[in-house]
Amino acid sequence: MPNAAELRPLLILLLPMLGLLGLALVGLRRLLVWLQPDSPRAMLGIFVLAYGLPWLLYLGVLIAGTRASVGTLPKPTQILMLGQPWLYVWQVLALLLATPLPRVRSLLVEGWTSLRDQGTGFLLGLGLGGLAGLVYALLLAGFESRWPDASALIPTLPPLLLGLWLGIGVILAPWVEERFFRAALLELFAARWGRPRAVVLSAALFALGQGRPLLLLPALGLGLALGGLCLRRGTWHAAAWAHMGLNLVLGGLAWYLLL
Repeated sequence: MPNAAELRPLLILLLPMLGLLGLALVGLRRLLVWLQPDSPRAMLGIFVLAYGLPWLLYLGVLIAGTRASVGTLPKPTQILMLGQPWLYVWQVLALLLATPLPRVRSLLVEGWTSLRDQGTGFLLGLGLGGLAGLVYALLLAGFESRWPDASALIPTLPPLLLGLWLGIGVILAPWVEERFFRAALLELFAARWGRPRAVVLSAALFALGQGRPLLLLPALGLGLALGGLCLRRGTWHAAAWAHMGLNLVLGGLAWYLLL
């Protein structure tokens, strides 16, 4: 378990993050009324709010803590779980408010009428999750050849928090992330640069938004696969079902691996 010195930057970060998130989310709806929801400016604003702003805040507090105390110096263990679970929750909530989802009833009706396709997508996601887990394990082995047992020091989450965390990562996050990256962004990029480039660009932004260095390559590969699935099936819903499957696998391997 982390000591008080290691927890201090996270606790200091949490309060301004919650305050800024509240202000940002309150004003986001009004901003999107002025900006057309599918315009490049709106998409850029949503990405900055959900990913850029929290990462800048986190790194700023981390640097300030490093200067203030030797005990808050970044460690290899902190690199593996960089900013988690707080930044992931921020990202999901920001995207949830900024990119409205279809009604649950319509999703259930569509899911029932195309149960086979949705099941295929979910099974594909399980396979992608296993492949991503293997790639991550290889990268982690190289990482721990220099910093042994870095992952062993990552604290476990309390059962209640772990259940909430996995619920967000497996049920909610796939839908809001795919709605943004594989629907809104992919369509916007495709209109300007064509579908192949759109898949690559949306996957690159998806990977960069994760922030955790060892997940950059797996997230990029998964983003490409999900973008290709979206184009093949003709709907981002297929990518969301696959995302649910891969997060189920990754979350089972380690709580901090959710994408």
